[in-house]
Amino acid sequence: MGPVAALRAVTYRAACCLRKQTDIGSVERGRYADLMVVNGNPLVDVRQLRNVTAVYKGGVRYDPKELLASLPPNPNFKVAA
Repeated sequence: MGPVAALRAVTYRAACCLRKQTDIGSVERGRYADLMVVNGNPLVDVRQLRNVTAVYKGGVRYDPKELLASLPPNPNFKVAA
């Protein structure tokens, strides 16, 4: 599975499985959206999803370093500077 198919599987296809595709699963006006902003292009290399620069939940921006501070370290996860 390529990067585009992988991203679609965890967004739009997941929303379809939940029968919520009219509300979630893609970024469009009128939909609910929690976003993860990355430094890089995951459509070129899905590993860029490890380079998180910001998280938006309910319209509020969160710093990924602060979110991860309470979790045990994971050597496979990198937060972009």
